[in-house]
Amino acid sequence: MRRRAATVAVALLVVVGMLVAACGGEEGGITTTTQPSSPTSQAESDTTTSSEDGGGGENPYTSDTWTADGVPDYASFDMTGEQILWADFGGTIHEDFANTYLDSFSELTGVEIIDASPFDYAQVRAQVESGNIQYDMIPGVDYVIQQGCGELYEEIPDEKFYRGLIREEVLASPCVIPHGTTVFLPFYHRETYQDNPPDSCDDFFDLEGYPGSRAVWNSSVGIPFEIALLADGVSPDAMYPIDFDRALAKWDTIRDGLEFYSPLGQAQEGMLNEQWDMLIANQAAGMRIVRADGEIAYEPVWECAVAQVQSIGILKGTPRLDAATALAGYATTPEPQAVGMMVRASSPVLEPEEIIVPDDLPEYMQDYLMYFNEDKMPLVFQDSTFWSENFEEAEQIFQQWQVG
Repeated sequence: MRRRAATVAVALLVVVGMLVAACGGEEGGITTTTQPSSPTSQAESDTTTSSEDGGGGENPYTSDTWTADGVPDYASFDMTGEQILWADFGGTIHEDFANTYLDSFSELTGVEIIDASPFDYAQVRAQVESGNIQYDMIPGVDYVIQQGCGELYEEIPDEKFYRGLIREEVLASPCVIPHGTTVFLPFYHRETYQDNPPDSCDDFFDLEGYPGSRAVWNSSVGIPFEIALLADGVSPDAMYPIDFDRALAKWDTIRDGLEFYSPLGQAQEGMLNEQWDMLIANQAAGMRIVRADGEIAYEPVWECAVAQVQSIGILKGTPRLDAATALAGYATTPEPQAVGMMVRASSPVLEPEEIIVPDDLPEYMQDYLMYFNEDKMPLVFQDSTFWSENFEEAEQIFQQWQVG
């Protein structure tokens, strides 16, 4: 079934706080939770789990290796007395993660998962450098985690994380635990272009053939460089390293009528209000509109789509490393990956033969999942290594271009 300046500085601080929202979640609805004052230490947890071994049998969780025979049997992990401090953006984003794999893992193993949301990347560094870890693991963009590999995020050994089910191209770093995909692509207003629907990146920039308003997220996280270069004729295999000047020259061709939206969630609001004729947005925004309202005025253009890898990073120095690693590994198994398709509109990161498509997956979701549209995409995944090395520069360039 599978088919293959000060303004700039302020903007940079803001966009770092948006990175997780780019991973398929909504912004807004953020709730602040009180951090636990004294989470159980790893030493205390190990003592507890080694003495409570599920009724006299061996508890694999206390072993040195879990993956000798492939994917561990997480149901055999007795993690009673353990804690995991999980942090995302809170609100509905946290609810989605809870419904996808947090709650089921807790029920399966007995571990207590504490919601330490919301998080930001600046706090990751502060906690690691101080040794005061207030969240053990976070979901984020793969290249941000890769950039801090070994310094801010733990390298996960093969003995505790089985990578054999995951497609090789998303395994960019030993610190990156891929658990889904999010896609940025153009949406067009169906009524505006009913006689001549756009079907390429070039059409987004063609104001003569496709007149009308345009909008794009004001961050390089929204893949504006790749989309502009695809529209300018750059082949996917020649995309990296990115020619920033060429990409911005392409954006200059529609600069006068281009609107920038922020935060990321404004794209969904703009589509609800039919604010623009075309925009570039996260594919999950369209899915959420249809899920809530049963209809949408816009159509996605998969022929101009580029995916990012949604990943989990585990903070360097956490005293709850094994517990966090177990949860991260569980999140990459077929069953939670299938739930993620339903709940988060996130396509699996697994090899094709390992993917489970839910029997009750609504038909409309096929329009918003990369799984069903990958064969149309000119560039499937961003180059994580390039972006891990060049993100700050790219963000500065894009922000400066916006302010002129």
